Order: sequence, then structure tokens, then C-alpha cells
Amino acid sequence: MALYQATLYGPATLSTAATIAAAAQVYDSDNPVTSGTSQAANVTILKQIIVCNTDSSARTFSLYLDSNGTVAVSDTLFEGVTLAAGETKIINTSIVLRAAQNHKLHVRASAGSVVTLTLVGLEEY
Repeated sequence: MALYQATLYGPATLSTAATIAAAAQVYDSDNPVTSGTSQAANVTILKQIIVCNTDSSARTFSLYLDSNGTVAVSDTLFEGVTLAAGETKIINTSIVLRAAQNHKLHVRASAGSVVTLTLVGLEEY
């Protein structure tokens, strides 16, 4: 098995969602970014979450880890994390995402087009 370092998502602006269930999917362990094929990564390790508020007002973001196709409160990793105006947060993690468990990351922000997200990690094949 080989490990590949990758930008798993972004940088891209986030959208708003009125409910947790409507949070946008930003990474699917069944569709890796580094293989160049339809082969699913056996394991993805999410190493960094980089979130930036480009607005002049405070904003929030939430991140969820879903494994059954429906995002719910029980899937919450981060809820309502506040970003001050112009603030960037770098969150170091070691969250393991497994293709066999159909793991997907979903996110939502309090305002669209002003909060950006970048996910960095390792994919194993």
C-alpha cells in the first residue's frame, strides 16, 4: 500500500444550508483525489482543516462525517465554529475515513461565498 499526500478539497467557498441534512458534501472516500482511477482509497487520513472567513463580519462553519447517506446531529465533528472577520483557522487532526464504511465529509457555513475551506490529508491505496 502506498500513501499519497493530497489536497482533498479546495480551496473553495462554502455555501449556506438551513439544516444539517442539507450540508454540502465536500469529500467522498469512495472517490479519492490522487488515484486518477475509479479505485477507492482504502483509507484517507484527514490531517488539516483550513477555514478562512474573507468577510468583514464574523461567520461560522460546521463539519460533519456521514457514513449512511443522511447527515444528522450524531455525525457532527464541529458545530457553529466562529471565525472572526478576516480570520483563518488551521485545525490539525488525524480523522480516519474508510471507503469500506462509506465515509463522506459535509460542511455548511453561516454565509455563502465568504468562508473558504481546504482539506489536506493522505490517501492510501
